[in-house]
Amino acid sequence: MMTIETKLSEMVSAISGKQKLSLSSFVKFLLSAFFLIKIAFVSRKRPSQALKPQNQSRFEEINWSDTIIYTALFGDYDNFVPPTKNSLKNIKCFIIFTDQDVKFHCGDKIQIVKVDINGINGKHANRCIKMNPHFFLGPHKFSLYIDANVWLHSPPSAFFNGIPENASAIFFAHPDRGDVLSEILYCLYRRRISFLEFQSLQNFIRANDVGSHLLFEANIILRRNSPAAQRQGSVWWQLYQEYPYRDQFLLFQSIVKSGLRFETRDTQNGNSRINRFAVKIGHKR
Repeated sequence: MMTIETKLSEMVSAISGKQKLSLSSFVKFLLSAFFLIKIAFVSRKRPSQALKPQNQSRFEEINWSDTIIYTALFGDYDNFVPPTKNSLKNIKCFIIFTDQDVKFHCGDKIQIVKVDINGINGKHANRCIKMNPHFFLGPHKFSLYIDANVWLHSPPSAFFNGIPENASAIFFAHPDRGDVLSEILYCLYRRRISFLEFQSLQNFIRANDVGSHLLFEANIILRRNSPAAQRQGSVWWQLYQEYPYRDQFLLFQSIVKSGLRFETRDTQNGNSRINRFAVKIGHKR
């Protein structure tokens, strides 16, 4: 039987290291300004081709007793805050994949899965598990992924009371920006991605109309364990292997390519950073 470590190593090994370039600060500035102006201008000329989320009046009640909540905590990036006992009372289990010695009173619903990532980039390990729950979780009908810095204080049923019968996932709309291009430019401006990373993303930006790609806050994702959701996760991971940066940039493209039907939760009644069942805690760095 293949171990989690072997599966991670096998899947992450396809991510090749990017060639290091040496550019002066002045050249970086000029090239960054040129790319920003060019991309923004071209994007405004294109008509929006964003797919509308699939909605249906008939909703299916979520079977929380067959739902696994999971997170992946690797490296020294996030502060993990244990969920409250009340937040887990109706679920199947809460699984924490981690390379750390997480110590707190577990209870019977929390499972800590210690993973020796053995030199694997912690960010890649997190994304691999995040995008592919069908490879790493046991049998289940639904899964709820949360980032390690999201604190569950109430049962998720307080927010997710159902899912459209024809949908396989629920994503949160981003509370600040509406499209992927805006997020890429914002991250470059705030230096959350380097110029060299941005340069490597040029192929993705040129091949896709990212100005019309809906932007989701991908720190909380509810999914069916369905062939459609599994296919979307695999496509998302394939894109990440090619462009291993922020998974938010690639999420909508994976939805389009896989044909996933989904629902979007807007920010009017609470977003993925603060809502009736969870609060996002700041990163360590």
